[in-house]
Amino acid sequence: MIPQADGEVPVVRIFPESTPVNMIPTMNDPDAYLLVDAGQTKDSCDCSYSIKAKLIINASPDSRHWGENEFVKKRDDDGHDGGVLLYARPYELSELLLVVPKLNTCMTRHKIIDDYYHFGGSLRHYMSSESKQSAFKAQQESECKNLGEEVCTGIVEGSFRVDFSREGPSGAVLSLEPKSDALLNIPRALVQSDFVFDSIAARVENILWTKSKAEETDGWKAMEKLLRLQLLKPEKCRYTVRRCVGRSDDAYDNKEYVELGTCQGEMRVVDMFKTIAEQQLEDNGQTKLLFTSYPFHPLFDMIYRKGDHTYHAFTATISGSKKSKKNLPAKFGDYIKKLAEAVGLTKNPNHKIKLYYATSTNDFDTFVTSPVKPVVPTEFESQVEVYHCHVEKQRPNQ
Repeated sequence: MIPQADGEVPVVRIFPESTPVNMIPTMNDPDAYLLVDAGQTKDSCDCSYSIKAKLIINASPDSRHWGENEFVKKRDDDGHDGGVLLYARPYELSELLLVVPKLNTCMTRHKIIDDYYHFGGSLRHYMSSESKQSAFKAQQESECKNLGEEVCTGIVEGSFRVDFSREGPSGAVLSLEPKSDALLNIPRALVQSDFVFDSIAARVENILWTKSKAEETDGWKAMEKLLRLQLLKPEKCRYTVRRCVGRSDDAYDNKEYVELGTCQGEMRVVDMFKTIAEQQLEDNGQTKLLFTSYPFHPLFDMIYRKGDHTYHAFTATISGSKKSKKNLPAKFGDYIKKLAEAVGLTKNPNHKIKLYYATSTNDFDTFVTSPVKPVVPTEFESQVEVYHCHVEKQRPNQ
């Protein structure tokens, strides 16, 4: 297409798809760009040898979508020494919530958040029909069940090399992202979505322990999943906790042991505060673990209620330096008020909230929050307690 000026009315000239690209005048302009949306092909989709315009090919990292060996061969035969493969990161949930409703009006905010569990940051699945979405979820579930132990370990460790062979995991299970913002040409494998991560987590729990202690950007995710696995076990798990204070405070060395868990199932929720309030109204005595659909909830990652009306909320943290620190949300007091309203602290003086900043063995001895002592609203000081929590492997019969 060539935008042209015709007075004040923009005119677009459209060429038939069969037109050789080098016959389109603009393609001989070195300041022009040709964007190619590559489909599955056994031939190369690289036409840069016949035009002067800059070529950008948008494609799956699976080379079967852009010509496989033919792509490489043609570039070699024609003496191409330019061009580079760059890898795009998947969309964040916050980005999808802005983009998807504009592209697919059938997708509500609630459905996008719900589907994020399966689709992750892959935009195209949110554009698909319901039948295709269902087929993708079924394929994803089937592949996760059939993944070998070695593949699961490699995925969680981050050492698995994706070649998209017909024998290996497909894009339903794995995707690629750049190693860093500065290394867009070097890919690293990551799980397609939280569903995949959850499906394999219990099978590679030991690897998760190692990963949760590493100073990596996704270590918090391993820690979060380990917490969920423990809190869902039929027997209670034992944790070391201390009040949330600074290292110079005498209370910093006063550790105590608590037993937590035995949740009866879990539920991913969109609006955490609203769901807690609804659960409070139902008051059916069940101990269900609620966890948020958002990667970074402002106050906590998961919460459950015990029969004595104590709410236990957890935030998974990992080290970023030798002195591990967790920055509290700027509106910490406001979020506490919102949670207090949801659980009915004002109406029920016997209700309590215990908020745990959960960290690994490597971090617990030096862990502090920022600020070191959270300021709880005065009216809830007797009902809200904030702790550091040491998460470790549970010994048998503990």
